This record gives sequence, structure tokens and C-alpha cells, in this order.
Amino acid sequence: MAQLLVINAKERHFYQPIASIRDYKESDLEAKLHKFSNELFSNYYVFTFKYSIKKKSDITESYEPDLILISKNFNRWIFVEVELCKPDLGHTFRQIDCFLDPYFNPDDVLRFLFKHNPVLNSKKSEVNSLIKNKSPELLVIFDDYNKLVFEKINARYPNLKVCVLEVYRESGNHFDAYRIGGKYPYDVTNSTKISYFDESHFIVEKKELVDHLTDGDIEILFDMMPFNAVLTKPKRKNSKCMIKIVDHNFDKKDSLQLVLDVDNKLIIQTL
Repeated sequence: MAQLLVINAKERHFYQPIASIRDYKESDLEAKLHKFSNELFSNYYVFTFKYSIKKKSDITESYEPDLILISKNFNRWIFVEVELCKPDLGHTFRQIDCFLDPYFNPDDVLRFLFKHNPVLNSKKSEVNSLIKNKSPELLVIFDDYNKLVFEKINARYPNLKVCVLEVYRESGNHFDAYRIGGKYPYDVTNSTKISYFDESHFIVEKKELVDHLTDGDIEILFDMMPFNAVLTKPKRKNSKCMIKIVDHNFDKKDSLQLVLDVDNKLIIQTL
């Protein structure tokens, strides 16, 4: 496994991925994730959620998500399941199947949330409306990337949101470093399809999405990685709004959308 080298002034620190440590446990990753949840998921309220969710197609089967994300705009809520990245996915698959087909009493969930998370009491109306009117989504967070594991996950759940939170530790446990990547649950405020024009240009179908920007260099995220792009807005009524991205690996057959999140970040997502 790779190590991180962090250089600060004249100091140099090597960080070892803790996923390589033999006695590292899933609960350790959960604790790390929750500790820094405000930084990792700044647009969400994040809570531990040890509440039993039944599987709708078989209510004898039930599991507890590790965390719950509630959008600060109260437009989505997300079960979070934290897993160590291991080839034996039987238990993980059963949990995912359950959380994608959930059965629960909304009133019971609300009572649980308000009891254990008093910060929500001032937002009871919004939380009530969200839990009762919108279905929960699912985000699975692994501690590492394994090609075989992700091939199995993608084959079975092609639309599942999966992130990897890699935790690195300096020798002696003095400092931690974190790296998150994957299908991050951006809190989206607007979106539009973008279509392939040529090798480096894409047409923005709904140009209103970028009205707040001026022509020129912009930054776009894909899988949480920043790409430099150039925006060209139409000068004539029937001309197209285009973005130019040179360094990418999109295929012209890919179905893509451009979204704007609550922080006005531009993100490309696959559909």
C-alpha cells in the first residue's frame, strides 16, 4: 500500500494507511468518520443511527445503518453503511439489499431522531416532512479500494453511491490524515444534461445553470477530483453553451449531467 508524504515547512511526515493494520476494526473507521463528519459532509447533519431497518420484501430480516445524513436544506436523507473493503461481500450485500428496500414506521424513526439528537428539535417541521415524504437514499463507505470488491459492487448495484475514506496514521499515532473519494452525495440545487460535441467539448443543454459564471476558466469536479475547464457562453440566440475539458476520460457514449451544489460547486455526474 502507498504511503502519504506530507511536507510542511522543513518538516516531513510519512503516513501509513491504517487499512493495512491487522487489528484495525470496522468500529474504528466508524469512529473516525463520525469524528470528522462535519468537515467531510458539511452540508448535512450527521448522526449515529443504530435503528433497526427491516427489509420490505422480507420483514424478518433487519439491519442497523451506521450513520444517517440529513441535508441542511431538508431535501434528502441518506443511510450510511460503513464497511471494511474485503472480498467476502455476503453480509455487505444483505445489508445493502435491506437498505435499498427499507420498511419502517416514519413516526418511530422521527421519535428516535428527536430523542437522540436534540439539535433537530428546532427543525421538527422540516424533519417531519422529509422523513414522511421522501425515501431514504444509501451511501456505502469503504476504508480502501479493491478492484475485485468494486467490480462485484458495480455489477450488482450499478447506481449505488460508494465512497472510499482512506485513513492514514503517522508512526506513533500522533497525527491522522484522511482522503475521501468516489460518488460523494453532493447536495444538488440544479442540474442539466451535457452532451458530447467533440473530443474536448460538451454542450450544456440548460445554459441557465451557469448564468452566474463568466466566460473563461472554471473548475469542475468529477468523482471528487477537480478538472480545469473553460466555459464559453453563447453570444447569439441560437448558439450553444459549451464547456471545454481537455484532460478527461469520458466516452462519447456516456450519459452525463452537470450539477450545481449548495456551495455553487460545479460537478459532472454519470447518469
